[in-house]
Amino acid sequence: MIKALPSCDAKLLAQIDRSEVITQCYRLQGSELVAFAAPFDVPCWEREELRQLIERNSAMRANGGSLLAYYLEEKLVGMVSLADKFLDQPSKYLVLDILYCSAQFRGRGVATKLFAAALDEAKIRSARGLYISATPTINSVDFYLKRGCCILAEPNPELFAKEPEDIHLGFLIAQQE
Repeated sequence: MIKALPSCDAKLLAQIDRSEVITQCYRLQGSELVAFAAPFDVPCWEREELRQLIERNSAMRANGGSLLAYYLEEKLVGMVSLADKFLDQPSKYLVLDILYCSAQFRGRGVATKLFAAALDEAKIRSARGLYISATPTINSVDFYLKRGCCILAEPNPELFAKEPEDIHLGFLIAQQE
């Protein structure tokens, strides 16, 4: 079950086990994705990063953004959020800020359902599309590409400056309809 959360519930993000063993990442060379070996372990949460994510998503939700949680048998297993403001470039796109699924529930369609729910929210808010600054891991980028996201030829300059190693993707909502 997917449920909209109030801003005060952004702290529930701490319940999600985002740990993962990474073996490969992508880098963008020109307009091509190139895979490379990058073995590392992603911990469940680092305290400061979690605090910043909770603070940012709480503020976004309080200002009109979307914060959605996925529950399986009353257990929180995933969360997605959309920004409160539209981007100027690409015009009328909303940033998909987070999409997390607990490690033990991956491969069960949780993230796919959260992505679809985020698209529904974006449509309600009359967005043209979603902007995703994807962690460059193979799993993350491939997830979005399989759902119809495309590499942006012209990423948002501000977002690109914040996360230049990420793969900046877009999803044009009209392509889904």
